[in-house]
Amino acid sequence: MKKIACSFSDESLKVHSAKSVEYGVDKFFSFQPSYVKVCVERLNFVYKFNPSLTLELFKELCKIACYLHDSGKAANIYQVQFMEGCKCKKDPSFAYHEVLSALVYIDILKKPIFQRN
Repeated sequence: MKKIACSFSDESLKVHSAKSVEYGVDKFFSFQPSYVKVCVERLNFVYKFNPSLTLELFKELCKIACYLHDSGKAANIYQVQFMEGCKCKKDPSFAYHEVLSALVYIDILKKPIFQRN
C-alpha cells in the first residue's frame, strides 16, 4: 500500500490542506467580503498588476497558498516518523518545514503570471 504524506497524527497532508482552504479561504471570503475587496485594491495599487488582479484570481491565489502552506511537511525527513495511516508513536515534529514550503512558493512565484510590469 502506498504511503500518503501526513500532516499530523491521524491526518493526511491532503486532508489538512483541504481543511485549510475551507476555513482559511472559503470562510474568509464569505464572512469578510468588504475586507477582501480592500486587499485586492491594495495589492493592485502596490504592485501595479497589469491586467489588474481580480477578486476571482485573488481567491484562487489564496487557495493555492492554503494548499501549499505546509508542503514542506511532505519531505522524507518529516514523513519517516509516521507509520501506515498517519499513525505516530509520539507527537510529530516538523521543525523548519516552513523553509521548505517557502521554496515551493518561490518556484511558483517565478511563473510569468506573478511578474510585475
